[in-house]
Amino acid sequence: DFLICQGLEAGGHVQATSALGDTLLEVLELAHDVPVVAAGGVSTGHDIRRVINAGASGAVLGTRFMATQESDAHDIYKSSLLNAGEDSTVYTICFNQDWNAAHRVLRNSTFLDWEAEGCPDTGSKPREDDVVADHPIFGPAKRYETVPPMQGHEGAMEEMAMYAGQGVSKVNDLPTANDLVVRLWNEFENPQA
Repeated sequence: DFLICQGLEAGGHVQATSALGDTLLEVLELAHDVPVVAAGGVSTGHDIRRVINAGASGAVLGTRFMATQESDAHDIYKSSLLNAGEDSTVYTICFNQDWNAAHRVLRNSTFLDWEAEGCPDTGSKPREDDVVADHPIFGPAKRYETVPPMQGHEGAMEEMAMYAGQGVSKVNDLPTANDLVVRLWNEFENPQA
């Protein structure tokens, strides 16, 4: 029914190898009449307008909606998103215990310790058997697992994988999802907003 074109700017597990602006044009050309939805670094209505103007039929805003009141992200995760700057994310394979795939996360103490040790492979990572948090449904979370901190987790949430796209620096409040949709529409409709 549609294609999602993901740019390297995206948060979470990233399959892209190029920036959204470069990839989108190629995918649109190949898609012909199939609608293309753009993902990666899109956080505002202005960003949505930019990808629509480039030819996309829509946009995906993952990180922006993680920082809403209804999101199931842990409050510490939400706070980390709100405090992130332009250089707060990293594209890495650090958190790959459950799924060996590249991902974009917020830099945190786990990543910094792993990087300081030379980015060792699984089996040689610093303190990789540490349980850093526990959840009443999901159970214990080890340091390098792909599990992000969700409501109900207790422990060292800051040490878990906190997925975020490069547009996170534009995320600076915690609205309701409804209020966010209204704001995004206003920004989309009014470039000066």
